[in-house]
Amino acid sequence: MACVIMRCLRCKKNISDEALIKAWTQGEAKGLSEPQMYLYLIAMLKHYNPGEMPGKIEELKKLSKGRSFEQNVKNNLKKLGVD
Repeated sequence: MACVIMRCLRCKKNISDEALIKAWTQGEAKGLSEPQMYLYLIAMLKHYNPGEMPGKIEELKKLSKGRSFEQNVKNNLKKLGVD
């Protein structure tokens, strides 16, 4: 997963999953939209730190509520099995 994400970020350095989680938790997401950042972060947290997921899921739901991408977010959360 990190390899795909790194292509999205167009970064030439290798970065650990933990470093990605830290950056995204701080809102740093060059090359990604905010909803994309949250979805990738939630997917990573599901594997590495499930205890932090509920808060990020709620943040994403609030961000998307009433916006054009709300259904897309719901669909992706369902695919992740965290809806």
